[in-house]
Amino acid sequence: MRDRNASSDVDDPTVVTAENDLVIESGEPARQLRDVLCAGRRRIVLDLRQAMYVSGVGLGVVADAARQARQRGGDVKLVVRRPEVRRVFEMGDLGSLLEFYDDVESACEAFSDCIGEVERALLWQQFDDA
Repeated sequence: MRDRNASSDVDDPTVVTAENDLVIESGEPARQLRDVLCAGRRRIVLDLRQAMYVSGVGLGVVADAARQARQRGGDVKLVVRRPEVRRVFEMGDLGSLLEFYDDVESACEAFSDCIGEVERALLWQQFDDA
């Protein structure tokens, strides 16, 4: 897996590229996602265009990464080229919980659509507390 960061700003999308299948136990893909989350990144694009297979454990790792990112006001968006890989997520009941894109650029742009939502929510919370 390769981590491609265009910026050091934690609110900018972080692209993590799986250079092979997502068959995870304690291997490189799981470590890479964990490192990105530990670094405080909360907007993650997981590029699975090269993957031909995703294991059940791989599904769990992606679901856990999405849960952690969402707890921080972010998300994980998937870039999937092969219909059979997307079907694995759908069969694992993750198809409706995750967003799928055809290319990295579209996935990154989708985050720009939600920039400001967290800030707005924080402003409303401060208003309610006053």
